[in-house]
Amino acid sequence: MYFRIYEHPNHARGCLEEFRQRYNQVRPHWALRPAENEDPWTPAEVYEQGRTIIIPQWQGWAKAAQKKLEEQLDRTNGERLAA
Repeated sequence: MYFRIYEHPNHARGCLEEFRQRYNQVRPHWALRPAENEDPWTPAEVYEQGRTIIIPQWQGWAKAAQKKLEEQLDRTNGERLAA
């Protein structure tokens, strides 16, 4: 977030919304790289459109968390199918 002087609360809200839109919809994030060697994607492309990314090597904790989530989803889906 950049330092900015706001004239009134609505001006601040508008500026924050503008920032949020740019951050999520326009600005590619270097850590959101596709499996293929393409340019990085925006958060919207990954989280709203369901695109798959490569988790950076320095995020080993994220790989472990992703594995746990996938295992939990597999168990949940298996329980639903068995019911």
